[in-house]
Amino acid sequence: MKLMIEVPKSVIRNPIISEVVLNTKAKLNIEKAKIDHDGGQVIVSVEDEDVERVVSAFKKWGARVKKIKHPVVMDDNACISCGACISVCPTDVFSFDDDGNIRVEEEKCIMCELCVYMCPVDALNVLE
Repeated sequence: MKLMIEVPKSVIRNPIISEVVLNTKAKLNIEKAKIDHDGGQVIVSVEDEDVERVVSAFKKWGARVKKIKHPVVMDDNACISCGACISVCPTDVFSFDDDGNIRVEEEKCIMCELCVYMCPVDALNVLE
């Protein structure tokens, strides 16, 4: 499962991710991060069996945590199956199915948003 962790300014200089990994023994894959002097936002992937422990550990640091159920969402009614998303996606989230429609493999998404910017009909959104 993917989690969005918002780290407050008051603790941004602490080794929060390291502490969570050491204390929970969970494997975290950092997929996206933006950190500056005002705080930070980190997207991580966590094994399903570790999610609740990891969420609890981050909250102890004062972080807000949101579970991301659908990292990328496609509006099937808007999509024209042009393939623009396929051409820019660095993790092969999108492909054509046997009928020529776009297939989405959400679990591969790192929420880089390249597909959102490239889509000519605004059929894609990130972070649902």
